Amino acid sequence: MKNKILVVAGMMILTCFAVMSMSACGDVSDANYARNVERNNTTEQPQETPLDSPLDSPQESPQESPQETMQNLSQETIELTNITPATAKETVEMHITALYQGDFDAAFSLFDEQSVIANGNSEEEILDRWNDFLFRTNYVFDDILVQSAYSRDDYEGFRVTVRVLENGEMKTKDEGIIFTVKHDGGYKVLAGGAINRTEFTPPDTNNNSLNIFIPAIVEHVNSYSVAISVINNTDHDYKPGWVSGGDVIIETDTVTRNLPYHLTTVFKANQSYTDFFWFEDVSGDIQRISVSNIIRLGSRGLPARVRDAGTTVVIFDNVPLHATLPN
Repeated sequence: MKNKILVVAGMMILTCFAVMSMSACGDVSDANYARNVERNNTTEQPQETPLDSPLDSPQESPQESPQETMQNLSQETIELTNITPATAKETVEMHITALYQGDFDAAFSLFDEQSVIANGNSEEEILDRWNDFLFRTNYVFDDILVQSAYSRDDYEGFRVTVRVLENGEMKTKDEGIIFTVKHDGGYKVLAGGAINRTEFTPPDTNNNSLNIFIPAIVEHVNSYSVAISVINNTDHDYKPGWVSGGDVIIETDTVTRNLPYHLTTVFKANQSYTDFFWFEDVSGDIQRISVSNIIRLGSRGLPARVRDAGTTVVIFDNVPLHATLPN
């Protein structure tokens, strides 16, 4: 984005943007956000690593019982506190290894500080989430496979697969792609791949209209996260789309992508909503963001007007815009 200024607006609805693995320092608490990510046809779905991958022990190694393996692994915890990684790949390896071994201080120290802020999480929130994750699981770290997947300017991305012992059974866990950035002669992990967060001052919505606007945009290494707020101050329900649904459309100077609102989404009268949309494989500066096919509903929950093609509103055109539909 051309405007890289971080504007602190202090809105409680803006505490989490990125799609998270265990390592990415957040969660997807909004159900619509999760569904929107699933429906993005351009998203590469993580795949389980085959058991004959480089993570596996050599075939000639003697077989151990799960109990023996767990005992040996617990005795082989790697000391990470005083080790400085020399490469981006080693940084990712140390970060993920520290997480699965419960060394959260070491794991957090490898984050880029500005990235944590951009991703919208505090250190306390991240550590609580990690503690909760390990409390609810029964993992014993075994091995890690880190493979180069992305490189641009000062950024590198690595697809990470971890092998763990869980309840006596060896399993592989796909951590997705973890991004790093060059930092003071070394490397740091980007929380959720986040680079920059821009928050916008909320518009005046003291009216009798349907209000649609963008509270914040997060730029990631190769994607964007967009928050869209809807404040319905009318006496009518509205719906993004009917049969075909409504889309959020993002246009940059290099590509156009769209993500659908969930088909069950309804903006109820006198209610407020914020939905999160994560556009993968999107680069360049954002030129325009719009929401298509907004339809007013009648008292029976059907379109108020027959053959209503819906209204498309623009909520970003090089600058954030406040779109309204009258009562």
